[in-house]
Amino acid sequence: MAGMRQIPFLKKKAAGDRPDGQVFRFRLRYGFAALPVVLVLIAVMIWLSYRSIYDMQRSIVDSLEEGASSSLNSWVGSVISEMEIHRTNIESFFADEEAMEEYLAGTYEHYEKYPLGVYVGDDSGYYADASGWDGGEDYVVTERQWYLEGKDSYAFRFGEPYIDAMTGRICVSVAARMHYDEAVRVMVADLYMDYPESLVRELNAEETLDGVLLVSGKGQIVITGSGQGLDGNTLADLDGQSLTELSGAQSRELAELLAEGAASENANPDGSADSNALGVASGETAVYTLGSGLHKTYAYVTYARAADWYLVALIDGSTLIAPILKFLPLVVLLGVLAILALTWLAGKYEASVAEMQHRATTDKLTGLLNRDGFRRELEPGGKIRTEGMLILLDLDNFKAINDNLGHPEGDKVLTLFAELLSDFFDRPNNRCARIGGDEFAVIITRAISQESAVHMMDRFMKRSREAFRADYEAYGLSVSAGAAFCSPERDYDALYKTTDALLYTAKTGGKGRFCVEETQAAAGSEI
Repeated sequence: MAGMRQIPFLKKKAAGDRPDGQVFRFRLRYGFAALPVVLVLIAVMIWLSYRSIYDMQRSIVDSLEEGASSSLNSWVGSVISEMEIHRTNIESFFADEEAMEEYLAGTYEHYEKYPLGVYVGDDSGYYADASGWDGGEDYVVTERQWYLEGKDSYAFRFGEPYIDAMTGRICVSVAARMHYDEAVRVMVADLYMDYPESLVRELNAEETLDGVLLVSGKGQIVITGSGQGLDGNTLADLDGQSLTELSGAQSRELAELLAEGAASENANPDGSADSNALGVASGETAVYTLGSGLHKTYAYVTYARAADWYLVALIDGSTLIAPILKFLPLVVLLGVLAILALTWLAGKYEASVAEMQHRATTDKLTGLLNRDGFRRELEPGGKIRTEGMLILLDLDNFKAINDNLGHPEGDKVLTLFAELLSDFFDRPNNRCARIGGDEFAVIITRAISQESAVHMMDRFMKRSREAFRADYEAYGLSVSAGAAFCSPERDYDALYKTTDALLYTAKTGGKGRFCVEETQAAAGSEI
């Protein structure tokens, strides 16, 4: 073996057998050959990142808009429900003019939404005001805007908003024709827009959005999230002037879109519309692009049918792609890790959506369900509850707390009452909610007899009086409640209307009282 000759082609090559320049050129050619593949992969990853983050941002905006529009529609619905109850009560029990005027007087400074109460007028010249005000001979009912807006429809309509000259607050008249044979009689209330205004301001504060507008069906700007004074202008009146939220050209473009919606022929017999020419169904959200090129603004438009309002949430194109620009260097430099980054973002997105869903159904101040979450609990999966009870509660004289002690103290009262509800009704599957300013609701999910319900409500009223006695008895703070039984014959609206009527009976009977539906068997009939 020692003398064996080494075979030449098995000889190990020395490092210097291939010149360094040749090795470099080989690696360079290989790099250039692979570069298109790497660039394509990076481009695909960037595109996927762009689409994922873009869709994530759009979904968050959708959730914000959905929650706000749901709250707005619920508020509008509650106003119309109250007005329908007033009309039914007058037509059924107070048809005599003297009795009706006494009923109307009872609405003066009684409702926070319309503190001036309810008033009535007709084409015979008759006029009755909750405050007792008399316009005299110069006050022609048939020439008033509220009369013109309400005389042709038995469905309550929201008129064009205006600024109250005395208070400087945004108001709107809610009017409808009454069932009265001797004249064309209209019932109306002047509604303060404090809640929609706070809703727009709150939505405008979200970092995801660049602006929010509430616009009437005729294009009149009702509220802007930025608080920009518009003095009743319409979008078209701006004639190219810029809003804080939109450029002049974009405001004209939005005005044209809403004008198309106002010209819709898809109307119901009562004059209301389920959707409009924009194709926006009531309560649903459609997205429109304003502008072009690098200066796009996306308008998320929701149509509130009952009020004929558009809630418009605006987001600038640069806001949508800001997270993309933030992560772009990481995607370019670490292309291989982009998929992991997307996985992380997807998890973050899922958490954001879950948080948005929670926020959309939860009252921020008290932590209870809000009106939207409350309805979902009352009709789980869209099904009607067949047993249990709905309780509606209202804090009597709560306005006196805000007026005398301030809104922070009022918030403490609301929180205290929310804790009282949660503690007293602390049973599996029971749900408590704050459905309005000082309005609360409880869902009792178990079967309960009328006798047990009365006993339960009596104990709760005593508990609430004890809770308020020390600090708030001097202000007349108390609780009124109405309770009605769930049944297969009642959907949400029917059950709510019946319970609300019971609450109204309790309040008109002297406040600090409760009214329980007389028998569970009566749950299928109207009160």
